[in-house]
Amino acid sequence: MKNIIFFVVVIMLFVIGCKTKSDVTTTDPKSLSNLDIDQKDVNSPFRVDDGLELNDTLFASIEKGVCFGNCSAYKMHIYSEGFVALTALRGNKMNGSFRSRVTPEQMNLLLAKAKEIKFEEMKSVYDNKSVTDLPMVKTSIVLNGKHKKVKRRYEYPRAILELEKMFDSLLDGLEWEKTTGVMLNY
Repeated sequence: MKNIIFFVVVIMLFVIGCKTKSDVTTTDPKSLSNLDIDQKDVNSPFRVDDGLELNDTLFASIEKGVCFGNCSAYKMHIYSEGFVALTALRGNKMNGSFRSRVTPEQMNLLLAKAKEIKFEEMKSVYDNKSVTDLPMVKTSIVLNGKHKKVKRRYEYPRAILELEKMFDSLLDGLEWEKTTGVMLNY
C-alpha cells in the first residue's frame, strides 16, 4: 500500500512540475517594455540594463585565469552599447559581480590598439599543454565585423599584453556598481 501511495505522489509531482503557462509567449525584445522587470535582477532572462537588451552584441571581452600566485583573475564583457559586465574572481581590489559603462571613445581606443598590434592576424591559440603553471588569458574583440578570439598562455606575441593592459586600466578606472548573482558564465 505504501508503494502505491508513493508511486501516485511521484506521478502527481511530475505532472504538476511539468505544467507550463501557456499565456507567456514573449519572443520579441520590443515586447519587453510592457513587462514588469526588475532592471537590477541579473538572473532575469529578460534583463534590460540601460541599453543592454536581448539583442545587444558582444564588442570585446577578456578572461584572465587564476594562477598559483596572486595574479589578477577576472572576466569582463563589453557590449556594443557600452554596457560592461565584470566578474572579479581574485587578486583585484574587489571580488564579485559588477557592472559599468564605457564611452565610445574608450571602445575606439581598444579598437585602435587591436589594429595597431595586428590582433586580427594573431593565431587563435598560443599554448603548450606541458606548461600548467601560467594563467590562461582569453581576449576577444570585433574587428571589421568579425569576432576574433585569442587564447594565450605560452610563447605568444608580447604586443597582445598592450591590449590586455587596456582592459586592466578599465578594471581600475571605471566606476563599478555591485550586482547580485553571477553575470558572466562562459
